[in-house]
Formats: sequence, structure tokens, C-alpha cells
Amino acid sequence: MRDAESPLDWLRNWYAQQCDGEREHERGVKIATLDNPGWTVSIDLEETEL
Repeated sequence: MRDAESPLDWLRNWYAQQCDGEREHERGVKIATLDNPGWTVSIDLEETEL
């Protein structure tokens, strides 16, 4: 992550690099709110460098 890049910008750029015409239709990023203040994030890392 670059110094001026926010975590959301980093995620958006990383995901765009993973898109190959198929992946974005089958796997993705899910962000949801929790009952109490907070977020849950689920990222399918299968077939990525991570």
C-alpha cells in the first residue's frame, strides 16, 4: 500500500488487477455491517498471489 493510498483504494486497485473476464463473475469482495459498530470483510483469495 502506498503512503497516500487508503485501504479502500488499495483493495479496489488490487481487485481490478485480479479481474480477468471470469473471476469478477464468480469470486469477489463482500463488505457488510455488523449489529454493533463495525464491518465484516470477506475476500476470496483463491487463485491470487495472496
